[in-house]
Amino acid sequence: MRIQARESSIAYPPTHYDYVALIDLKKDEKALSRYGIKEVVESIEPISIIKLPNYGKYPAKDVVEKLGVKDQGDREKLDEATRIVYREEFYNGVMKENTLFPGLSVNEARERTIKALSEQVRGGRMYELEPRNVYTRSGNPPVIAAVIKDQWFLNYGNPEWKAKAFKCLNSMRIIPEKYRKNFEDVFNWLSMRPCARKRGG
Repeated sequence: MRIQARESSIAYPPTHYDYVALIDLKKDEKALSRYGIKEVVESIEPISIIKLPNYGKYPAKDVVEKLGVKDQGDREKLDEATRIVYREEFYNGVMKENTLFPGLSVNEARERTIKALSEQVRGGRMYELEPRNVYTRSGNPPVIAAVIKDQWFLNYGNPEWKAKAFKCLNSMRIIPEKYRKNFEDVFNWLSMRPCARKRGG
């Protein structure tokens, strides 16, 4: 198992797990009765904040149903649902009118939120440990990543680097052209990344 350090300036809500947990709880008459929360729980409905093409009001609900997720224990399918919707939201999502930055892409709204929180000294950066299996290109057993003392990072958020990257991208012919936006979004999003390699190979 590999422990990956992921820079998290703003966390995505675990919508798929939350949605399924809510559905499970609404079906659990014993728990609702025991804690006297039946009316409260039954009145809870998700709040839609991102518009996503080809999805309904609640993309998480659509994907959970499409994948046939049964309950909270169906972790493999829930993880897949999370990957699908987060990817779609990052590249194609637009913030709705009930948010701070309506009309902006999810990526743009994320950056604006980070900036606003930083200016108000109400936010900070953290590194989240995300356990997941990573295999070599040849499919060999999971890669093991050691904890590195005095870890250092490459600053892909440097404005000079970004300007050069976009200049290079703009000189390229992308086929199909619609994928150009994917590169642009990654360039805009990419910031600090840990560097661990001491030699090639």
